[in-house]
Amino acid sequence: MLAQAILSLPDAVVNDADESVFHVGAWSLLAEMGCLRYFEFGAESETVMADMVALGRQFEDGGLTFALGAQLFGAMTLLEWDLQPSSTVAKVRELSRSGMHLAHAISEPESGSDVFSMRSVGVVEGDWIHVFGTKTYVSGGSEAEWALVYVMTDSSKGTMGGMSAILLHKDEWTLLCSIKNMGLRLCSLSNLAFDVRVPRDRVVGLLRLVGNTVI
Repeated sequence: MLAQAILSLPDAVVNDADESVFHVGAWSLLAEMGCLRYFEFGAESETVMADMVALGRQFEDGGLTFALGAQLFGAMTLLEWDLQPSSTVAKVRELSRSGMHLAHAISEPESGSDVFSMRSVGVVEGDWIHVFGTKTYVSGGSEAEWALVYVMTDSSKGTMGGMSAILLHKDEWTLLCSIKNMGLRLCSLSNLAFDVRVPRDRVVGLLRLVGNTVI
């Protein structure tokens, strides 16, 4: 769908890539092309993969491809699957479709991507959820306005229904440090910490809070 357009990105944009900073200019062009609206358009997976291959060919560093994949498949998938989103979820979904870099926070310092060992927690307190924990290798953590953060809300269910994805605003987390990775220099990666109470309507996706139970 967009592969040829991606391969035709101006040389000035490609050559302007600073290998220590997220490439805001290229990301904005990708948003203008519609690369963040694949789900809305109902694009086939083969088309999305072809476009990402083209992006990888255009930029020697894989950071932008990684950032796009993390946003599309790690974060926006849940927002798009939410058939009855709250006003907050709906707002963040449209912002993400329009070009906002939505951070994806699931890995943790102690366990990496092993979600079965997740320590970040969300505790229901009436109409609020108290979320606290630390995440690592968060894509977009340095410049994102919102982050989709995974926490354990029911340890008795574990990863089989006890985990929730919750939206946090940049004012609700602390940027601990930035991480530089060989081969992913065009994507910002960060460690984040959070200890904050947020409204229950921040829960994203099919998981719904009923009383003090996540279903």
